[in-house]
Amino acid sequence: GLPLIKVRVIPTEIGGGFGGKLLPTIEPAAAALAIKSRLPVQIVMSRAEDFECANPRHPCHLRYKTGVKLDGTLVAREIEMIFGTGGYLGIGRIVSLRADMLASGPYRIPNVKIDNYCIYTNTANCGAYRAPGGPQLSFASESQIDIIARELGLDPVEMRLKNAMENGDRSPATAPLKNVNAKETLRTAARASGWSAGSRVKNRGRGVALSHWFVGGMASSAGVKLNEDGTATIMTGVIDLSGTATSLAQIVAEILGVRLDDVHVRTADSDFAPHSTLSAGSQALRSMGSATKLAAEESRKQIMEVAADKLEADANDLVLEDNRVFVKGTSEKGLTLGQVAQLSMTHKRGPIISAQSFSQFSDQPAFAAHVADVEVDPETGAIKILRYVAAQDVGRAINPLSVKGQIQGAIIQGLGQALSEACVFDNGKMQNPSFLDYKIFSSLDAPKLEVHLVEREADDGPYGAKGVGEPPIIPPLAAMAN
Repeated sequence: GLPLIKVRVIPTEIGGGFGGKLLPTIEPAAAALAIKSRLPVQIVMSRAEDFECANPRHPCHLRYKTGVKLDGTLVAREIEMIFGTGGYLGIGRIVSLRADMLASGPYRIPNVKIDNYCIYTNTANCGAYRAPGGPQLSFASESQIDIIARELGLDPVEMRLKNAMENGDRSPATAPLKNVNAKETLRTAARASGWSAGSRVKNRGRGVALSHWFVGGMASSAGVKLNEDGTATIMTGVIDLSGTATSLAQIVAEILGVRLDDVHVRTADSDFAPHSTLSAGSQALRSMGSATKLAAEESRKQIMEVAADKLEADANDLVLEDNRVFVKGTSEKGLTLGQVAQLSMTHKRGPIISAQSFSQFSDQPAFAAHVADVEVDPETGAIKILRYVAAQDVGRAINPLSVKGQIQGAIIQGLGQALSEACVFDNGKMQNPSFLDYKIFSSLDAPKLEVHLVEREADDGPYGAKGVGEPPIIPPLAAMAN
């Protein structure tokens, strides 16, 4: 019942979100207790409580029936999806609706029928977890693609290339798609892995999976100002989960012609920050980066206007680089950015600062193709991952190191889901609420990972960047199974 201006959220950086912090769990109770007691309140969950209450991924029962020609052309698909959402709806409806866009896979299939259910179950409430619904659907779809290829005597990669989406194709529940790079992504993974459907080695297997996710963007605002010492400050409210702040600084450094170290990112609280998007949904950089780029470009125009008056030159004849503005062809005739900032204080246009907004933009597909080489010990059943190759359609990688880190981390999470992780329930009670019985992948389990970026600039997004956080967790289940 409080007015919005009476609620102030002061955010902190966290190591990762992965969707687990999207739904409120203990936050409302902490706030209510603080209001009642007029004291700071901290609520700490035990590890078991966290396992039992913190919104795990939705379990899913899937039935796929696919019509296919003898040459491998997919012509029809009938899909039944049943998502369990736990005792409360949470985001179950959103996950199941999103599944309509993904269910038929990254393929051109002219006839698709989907029956989609989200049901209450006597288990923990389910929530968002990195690409909600994606790994489950990909596991079923891609497993069946391999079954079909085997029955028809076709190479699994060639089967996928024959049917993969192209520009103008549609998924169920989407408009015609653009920036579709499915085939190139799959070819990159196949080439890098040395894919061959030839001879098989005893106790060893090789699996491939192709998947897609839709990355969009939400309304965002950002500010950029030039300081009197020639440095720049970005004003934002977006939370840095995975290097987003560094990428925002790169955008501003590129536009203002300054060093990366000269750009400072300041994350403000909800009273002072421009409107900021969620740090979720593979869209923090795509959304906030677009707003930041607009603000930096406007600040650059202001810099040129002030410098042009002082240098008695046309703004179009000025060059901005290496922390200086100078006349084209006459580098000695110029000003440092610090001098420009100081001049702006008495200039008719005033201090150099810009706040810009970017509206919501539509979803675009981002593709990931993975190839796994595994060895199985027939006596113990132990699985050893010999090599894992991933290719991903990223648009433009603003920070390639950060992008590859996102992909590597997602693969490790996906391998945990494929091989060792499971929430076990009996009569509604979780039976393994500790890391003693719930096995996550550690650095000791991690295989050799090879990541290859497919860079083709996408519409929207800063410099053509696509969201990268969710697509790489989708294929591991299917690649390992295949």
